[in-house]
Amino acid sequence: LEAQSLAVYTTAFNNTPPAPVTGLQATQAPDGKKQLKWQPNREAHFCYYRVYRYGEHWSGPDSARQIGSTVATELLDESPSDREPNYHITAVDQSDNSSP
Repeated sequence: LEAQSLAVYTTAFNNTPPAPVTGLQATQAPDGKKQLKWQPNREAHFCYYRVYRYGEHWSGPDSARQIGSTVATELLDESPSDREPNYHITAVDQSDNSSP
């Protein structure tokens, strides 16, 4: 190893993504904000969720469409839109694998 480099070895790493997030519900408040809720991921290596807002077609994760990250099973989208947005939630595990 070169000076000032770091090597991390772990036996916990895996290449298996978490299960897809299920039960997504979006409700609109009178002020136009959207309250998102979904079912919890109960997998042992689960770490957090990424929340995406997109137009008509989901084409996969894109940092420009990500509106938040959370360990909770709900998120408030505080950016009202003139058009009805669609949402996608991915679960991320400790090895940084993301669910479909």
